[in-house]
Amino acid sequence: MKKRITLFYLLAFLCFITNLDAQCITAPNGLFPSNTITPNCNGNYETITSQSYTGEYSNVNVIANKQYSFSSSVSTDYITITNGTGTIVYASGIQPVIWDSGSTSGVIRYYMHSNANCANEQVNRTRYIRCADASNCAAPSNLNVSNITSNSCKITWTAASPVPSSNYDIYIVTTNSAPNANTTPTLFSTTNLSTSISLNVAAGTTYYYWIRSNCGSTTGVWVSGGNFTTPPALICNGAIYGLYPDATFTPSCTGNNEQIATNAYAGEYSNVNVLSNKQYTFTSSISSDYITITNATGTSVLASGLSPLTWLSGTTSGVIRYHLNTNSSCGTQNTNRVKSIRCTTPVVCGTPSGLFFDPESATTVNIAWSAPNPAPSNGYIYAYSTVNDPFSANATTGTTTNTFAVLNNFSPNTTYYFWVKSNCGQTQSNWIAGPSFTTATATVCNAPTQLFYDGLTSTSNNIAWVEATPTPNNGYIYTYSTVNDPFSANAITGTTTDTFAVLNNLSPNTTYYFW
Repeated sequence: MKKRITLFYLLAFLCFITNLDAQCITAPNGLFPSNTITPNCNGNYETITSQSYTGEYSNVNVIANKQYSFSSSVSTDYITITNGTGTIVYASGIQPVIWDSGSTSGVIRYYMHSNANCANEQVNRTRYIRCADASNCAAPSNLNVSNITSNSCKITWTAASPVPSSNYDIYIVTTNSAPNANTTPTLFSTTNLSTSISLNVAAGTTYYYWIRSNCGSTTGVWVSGGNFTTPPALICNGAIYGLYPDATFTPSCTGNNEQIATNAYAGEYSNVNVLSNKQYTFTSSISSDYITITNATGTSVLASGLSPLTWLSGTTSGVIRYHLNTNSSCGTQNTNRVKSIRCTTPVVCGTPSGLFFDPESATTVNIAWSAPNPAPSNGYIYAYSTVNDPFSANATTGTTTNTFAVLNNFSPNTTYYFWVKSNCGQTQSNWIAGPSFTTATATVCNAPTQLFYDGLTSTSNNIAWVEATPTPNNGYIYTYSTVNDPFSANAITGTTTDTFAVLNNLSPNTTYYFW
């Protein structure tokens, strides 16, 4: 059965607010209790008093190389630990506060306030302390990040020895601010037997991360894993379900379909080892699935489209990523489908050349090119877009067996890019880019209205109309014919800057039409 690691969704992409240590070393309610407390250091919580106020402090006798945890029965209380005279702050924060004594020994002060503003109140609460041997919580090692995509990654580490009883704490942020003993972890591993975790992350973002062992009564030191940066969001180069299978797949290139996985998800990617100058066909058992091929790091899209997707490797060799999604909007689905690949030696499919364009209007442009020799058996595929990428989501494609195409419905005063490739049936050439062009600005040329005639004789007639608004710069063109078609061969045309015209040399007893 396919085994998957639960993804932990990082709310708001791990935006954390770092609290500065408050200097809450006032005690309007004084010392309580009056005697110095000496914990027994058996790893269990001990009650100092159940009648503590905030705005008080207690004296605690500590020993070196121990981990102390200070807490209150009121979850929002703020704790500050100082030296014996209250002049040096060792640790502070909302309870519980954890502090490693290191080389410190002797009396320290344990202050408690209602909040980080050092408020106090005379309401009873219980004050606790726990002491344990910090050296018993060994740290993990060999932290590493892999399988980084625009929206996911996998963090791994080597288990501590002995393994911690309460698993591992993970802290991951977008600023290089190291955690301390009192920092709240971002994530928690689910078992001390697992030494990896898969995360959802944001595209184009640098992350910093640390991991520590959690031994229940104590926690280990935070170990830094350094930082990593996710790729920018391109065409479906994310994978919320990560890499699957783990092993890189190498096709045999016999021309046969080969299965990479029979239980693939949409929202995964596979690593595939490719050769140069080969044709690869990527296929999903669900025909509506969308496939994206990128370089090994997911930072460059090599091809994308509906299944099956054909790609010529050209000079590319080595590992590429084979992403699968439910649609071009990068939809995901955790239901099984078969992911396949076929590798063949391509038949030479020549590329078109000499691409050019000829604008007809602000919304229509003709594109054309020269055919390769031999001409492709299945004609050509063309694409155009306002983005300089034939694989972009808003690219419009079409096919033709001619060496030209008429592109309509353009937006005026807009820059467009276009590409053409040959379609040789089982193989296709790479896209060839034509020159970009900018459509003309749309002009307003309204038609005249209320056409009429008067002064009709057997051989002449006066036609007239109401002027258009705005008035056309070059006047009007009129035409008349015995056929109800202004484009007919026997139509007679004329021009005028007036709002009337005199038609002469008409045939008697004949019906005419005019425009």
